[in-house]
Amino acid sequence: MRDNYCTGAECLTPDEEAQRDHRESDEPGLPGPVRQYNQLLEALPDAMVVVDQGGKILYINALLSALFGYAKKELLGRNLETLMPERFRTRHRKNIAEYMSQPRFRPMGIGLELYGLKKDGTEFPIDISLSYLTTDETLVAMAAVRDITERKNIERKAELNYRIQKAISSVLKISLEPISLDDQMNRVLELILTVPSFAVNTRASIYLTESG
Repeated sequence: MRDNYCTGAECLTPDEEAQRDHRESDEPGLPGPVRQYNQLLEALPDAMVVVDQGGKILYINALLSALFGYAKKELLGRNLETLMPERFRTRHRKNIAEYMSQPRFRPMGIGLELYGLKKDGTEFPIDISLSYLTTDETLVAMAAVRDITERKNIERKAELNYRIQKAISSVLKISLEPISLDDQMNRVLELILTVPSFAVNTRASIYLTESG
């Protein structure tokens, strides 16, 4: 693997070469406002994509290219639906038509369940904020995209821990009720199967053993 790329007196590291190729592949037909803020969009801490009123991708920054696993030239001119799972695409067409008819700022963290689709087919949870730019003749939408896989994993673990603790508390209450041991075991078994990590297997048994 080569460590750098040299041409004439210029030597670039692989990262610098990728950034150069990203800059050189800018869409020449970019609307003025997007072209004007090109460097700012590249400097933002989020993956950014700019689309026209039909959802065609006009611009992506290097972070979005890395997040989805595409080279910039692979996405320019393609529909934004390329970056989302199939099941969301019909709804997306309606959403983008509605947004372009009434453009507005939409922040992240409003509770929508959104997923991105990487080039290798991997789906991952994302959060998106929307904004727009207009000129006399052009309206474009800009989306900032964040991968929230880590946040979702933390939320799932917290929810599972809560459900487990709640189940343990309920088991202790059942053990104190004046009912037969068989009834207690059946109720405990039903309770355990409501915990998400156990819910995949809908058949289970509890075995009691005496000492020895």
